[in-house]
Amino acid sequence: MPVTPVWAASIWNVYFSNGSIPPGQRVRSESALPGPTTTFERGRDTGARLFVILGDFYAHSFQGELKGADGTTVRRLNWNIQPLTSTGHWRYVSYRFGLQNLPAGEYKIDLVVDGAPKGTYGFTLKNPRPAGVIPESSTAAVKDDAEATRSLRKAADGGDGHAMAKLGLMYFTGRGGLPKDDTEAVRWFRKGADIGDGLAMAFLGLSYWTGLGDLSRNEAEAVRWFRKGANAGDGRAMAMLGQAYWTGAGPLVRDEAEAVRWFRKGANTGDARAMAMLGEAYLTGRGALAQDDKAAVRWIRKAADSGDGFAMAMLGNLHETGEGGIAKDETQAVQWYRKGIEAGNGRAMAFLGSMYSAGRGGLVRDEAEAVRLYREGASLLDAVAMFQLGQAYEVGRGVPKDRQEATRWYRRSVSFGSLDALDRLVALGEQP
Repeated sequence: MPVTPVWAASIWNVYFSNGSIPPGQRVRSESALPGPTTTFERGRDTGARLFVILGDFYAHSFQGELKGADGTTVRRLNWNIQPLTSTGHWRYVSYRFGLQNLPAGEYKIDLVVDGAPKGTYGFTLKNPRPAGVIPESSTAAVKDDAEATRSLRKAADGGDGHAMAKLGLMYFTGRGGLPKDDTEAVRWFRKGADIGDGLAMAFLGLSYWTGLGDLSRNEAEAVRWFRKGANAGDGRAMAMLGQAYWTGAGPLVRDEAEAVRWFRKGANTGDARAMAMLGEAYLTGRGALAQDDKAAVRWIRKAADSGDGFAMAMLGNLHETGEGGIAKDETQAVQWYRKGIEAGNGRAMAFLGSMYSAGRGGLVRDEAEAVRLYREGASLLDAVAMFQLGQAYEVGRGVPKDRQEATRWYRRSVSFGSLDALDRLVALGEQP
């Protein structure tokens, strides 16, 4: 039963946080409490803790319903606190709401204290972006022309393992006058890996991770090749081994701190993808790193300047959203997305497609061009592009409405790590 207060609650502050206080730790000032969190991430954040800062020590009751954007109640609060004897002038109380099994979206609670409304408080629960695990070169040295292809083939035929890896990449992207041929790409990756080239090992590992060509998806085999490439000193293999730790792929236990260690090792070799992944870790404050926008943007920009298409897509997205301390500038975002596409990155294709779909960033709205970009990005195994292509089929935007085709693309996107696609399948009543 609710307690009967002897005095109206003196509330100084109310907020949600993903932080907590270790058991037994005494907090002597409000500044020592975890700060507010407005956006939580599925998978990373298992709970949202509601902090209430009080200027009294009386007994109080707290009620409320945590609701989604559609008004559905997902969690209930019915909580009593007892009076305390203290010589201080404030105290805090906190209540944890579990986030497991909640879909991404906006959530809010109308807080009632001692029967009186005390305001509405909320947060956003978002899905993490799928990892950029596409087998794309980070050197910007592979040009999209037939002469580059002839040079690579000559070097590969002469036993150059690095050239074999890059020739395989040309087949994967369908550039340099070559047809897109995933099976031929894998053949060249394997040839390079078999003679000890670390980059080829990284790309062969990615081929197993994604099930490229005639390979079955095999995360354990992918991790084995990533580790071999990393032991050979290849920065891209180090980046991908870090990504495997980040997601807990194959036989690995998920370990974000170990992932960051490998990202940093790869970045120190000059690998741009490792730089990009290290930047993303700083951006989200994960892997035992403090959240640091300046460090994040510094690493992402360095990766983009070194030719990494995924970093270009990330930098464009920061301009699009105004995150990371970067001024919002959709025109600049479009420019970075185009650069990422020139580097052969599927995520950049997905993001530019969204800009065409909405007619933003100085672009004329063009649903057909958006779908073309989604489809090209999906062919490069980008989970976001697959999800957006599924959305286009679901609502009939740029393509005929086709639920079966939408479901197919959502399932493929889920298989590459998209929780957004998983949410759509659940909403449609379909199995992943």
